[in-house]
Amino acid sequence: EDLEVYSTQVCIILSYMLGSFISGFISPYARPYRVEPLYGPTFMIGAVFLLAASLLAAFEQDARYIFFFASAANGIQNGIASIYSANLVRCSLTGSSIDF
Repeated sequence: EDLEVYSTQVCIILSYMLGSFISGFISPYARPYRVEPLYGPTFMIGAVFLLAASLLAAFEQDARYIFFFASAANGIQNGIASIYSANLVRCSLTGSSIDF
């Protein structure tokens, strides 16, 4: 049971990193404080991840996969916000409140 909890938490972290990787891969040479044309497709991928998490939740599927998709979408949002504002380190907990 402890191994299952540990593996779930590791997969959540990895899915967050995957989302950040996707945003960096799609927009590798973004300029700070300029909206790039590649931000749109990146946010669409994040929207697909959130839609998948919502559909899994609506159909009462395994909660682990809901967290995986939502975490990947959060990683995409964090990656795009970091690219846009030229931050080297940004945390989703404090970053969401700073974005306002």
